[in-house]
Amino acid sequence: MNDDTFNYAKEILKQIQYADPNAMNCWGVRVGFDCFALPETKERRAGIKMDTNGFKHQGRVDIDLTWADDYTIKFYDKKENVIKSLERVYAPELCRTLDIHIESGPDSPVKDLEFTTTVMEVN
Repeated sequence: MNDDTFNYAKEILKQIQYADPNAMNCWGVRVGFDCFALPETKERRAGIKMDTNGFKHQGRVDIDLTWADDYTIKFYDKKENVIKSLERVYAPELCRTLDIHIESGPDSPVKDLEFTTTVMEVN
């Protein structure tokens, strides 16, 4: 793995933490113990692997940043088989989508990230 891999993994973690600073604690994930960077592949620019202990899902979850700048989230069973895959998840909805499937269900208290812009139209 190279520096880009770790930088992308840090950005993924930041996006989750900006939406809800306590979400990963609720999922039973500790960075460096239950959360690791994933290397670049043909399908993934970078990613993270988490071992979760949530109310709805216990086990491995992979978050892959695709080359299209969206995310694919894969949920695994205890035998490391993919049991669910969510594609085309965008950064603003990443944390809420994870919380719905790992911890809280559809009544998740996590909000989507809201972005503001400083871009102004020039005539």
